[in-house]
Amino acid sequence: MGKLWKISLFIYLNIFVLNHSALAFVHSKNSAGKNIAWEGAAPSILLYLNPSNNDGMVQSDVISILDNSINQWNASSRAGISRTITTSSPLSGRNDVYFSQSSSFGTGVLAVTSVTYDGPSARIFESDIALNDAIYNFSSTPNSTDNVNQTTIFLGDVLSHELGHLLGLGHSQTRDSSMVFTIFNGHYILKDDDKSGANAIYLKQAQGIISGKVVGGKDLNGIFGANVQVISASTGEVVSSQFSEVGGSFYFFNLPLGDTYYIYVSPLNVSAGPPTFYSSANSSFCSSRESFRGSFFTSCGYSEQGQPQGIALSSSATIVYVGDVTVKCHLETPNNYLDSKDYITRPTLTLDMVHSNGSVGNAVTGYFSDDEQAAAKLDTYQIDLSTYTPTFSDAYLDLKIVTQRLFSPLRATIRVVNADNTYDQTFPSGGGVSLDEFNNPDFNVVARVPLDLDPSKNIFSVIINSQVSTFGGYQKSEVFPAQISNESLGLYLLIATISKKNADSTFTHMSARDYTPYSDNAYCPDAPNTKSFSGFTNNSDLSGALKSEDKSAAPVSCATIDVDSNDGPGPFTGNLVIGFICAFMIMIGFSTRKQRSG
Repeated sequence: MGKLWKISLFIYLNIFVLNHSALAFVHSKNSAGKNIAWEGAAPSILLYLNPSNNDGMVQSDVISILDNSINQWNASSRAGISRTITTSSPLSGRNDVYFSQSSSFGTGVLAVTSVTYDGPSARIFESDIALNDAIYNFSSTPNSTDNVNQTTIFLGDVLSHELGHLLGLGHSQTRDSSMVFTIFNGHYILKDDDKSGANAIYLKQAQGIISGKVVGGKDLNGIFGANVQVISASTGEVVSSQFSEVGGSFYFFNLPLGDTYYIYVSPLNVSAGPPTFYSSANSSFCSSRESFRGSFFTSCGYSEQGQPQGIALSSSATIVYVGDVTVKCHLETPNNYLDSKDYITRPTLTLDMVHSNGSVGNAVTGYFSDDEQAAAKLDTYQIDLSTYTPTFSDAYLDLKIVTQRLFSPLRATIRVVNADNTYDQTFPSGGGVSLDEFNNPDFNVVARVPLDLDPSKNIFSVIINSQVSTFGGYQKSEVFPAQISNESLGLYLLIATISKKNADSTFTHMSARDYTPYSDNAYCPDAPNTKSFSGFTNNSDLSGALKSEDKSAAPVSCATIDVDSNDGPGPFTGNLVIGFICAFMIMIGFSTRKQRSG
């Protein structure tokens, strides 16, 4: 029984301290960069669950919660996880899931998943999940996780996350995914990013593919370890996210067809506890060795600045290679956007929607500085659809503001007014805070505006109003933790598309701007000091990949450690053990939830 002891030995060498809110599927890798995974495209993985616990949970509830998490992962890939019940202690040579009262966890550790694999081949042959109920109170009630104080943790939020590690996934930098490096309400439901990660390892189905290369500098050096996300035009959500590989390549697999995607590149956040392989990733490629900033993939044309290229996937375009995608040292906005900020009363900016190729839609980036937020500045866009005649009934202008998914410290509202002032609505209604299905604050904004049968009335003023200083009764640190944010300005992405309202009051995405032919960034690379880096490949030098403990930071942490089993007791001579540690550093006086208000 050397595995848990060995992992616990290194807990305090490798804790990454984070806040409780964060959003990339990331594959764990061995020292050579191979994905750590079970053997075969459709492996059978039998878990031995001992449901006995010290938290008062009925054992049948524990079984049901694990089954729910297993079923979701099985539906996402060809891997087949099953479970049986045991009353015995963990045994070598099998995959155990159990509650532990061991003091070996140490203070602040919620759960440990140890993955034992063959070093050269990266093939997993055993994995165990140990849950620390010596300290933490696990609950069998969904949506009971306390996002602020972590006094109660829904068991499903932990198990869904840990099963992802068991399959070979590392920590994500995608805020809403189950594999994100923190824990909060709703982790028990897998998101698109989680499903894409499992499907990429254990192929279940192939839909759309977007690939390319992250570069910088005049020599177009590939950038290793950049965080690359694809955001859906139809939902405004991050559908998938990953870290660029050695040489800068990225490859998004199994993206739904019939949608348009925007590519967002930002520095890897080491606080996310990425796999050790990515520990050598660098982002200090700008002047004075400053880091590049988060930015969208746009073309090199001056007239297209600040307007992300949307990559459309359809039955006739299932695979798209976008070429070179440069990182950027400065925030890119439309060419007349910065000029408008010099006015006391800002002029209205035009967002072209109807294009010569017949497509309808657009997207644009903007921001609010701290001073602008304090002065209650507005960004106003005119959207003219008077020349657009839908070919279907119940057509809507679909507007989305994306901030929270970019870790942007901005809460905004959208006010939409039509040409004759017969339509005037603010979203969210009343300017309050929307809550997602798990009762978490959701600062992404969706505004759906019905198009009038009289086209002349379909000219709209779209007014973006910053609400950054008021978070609807939530602490700012609950939603935009500074410790993990790469974005200092109040950045937003405004997506404008056309949708159709269905009989059941749902909406179907109908049209976005068609950007083909796509234009890559081979002729406009930024980040002049870009150098190429390779993955971390020295397993024997553990300290080179570890972070020191910081108990003064926020209360939640997740980490990954690679331990050579030859370094200490354990039955797996010549193989490696990965420990995935989800820890909570409970800090007295950390942000408390206030009563929610508008």
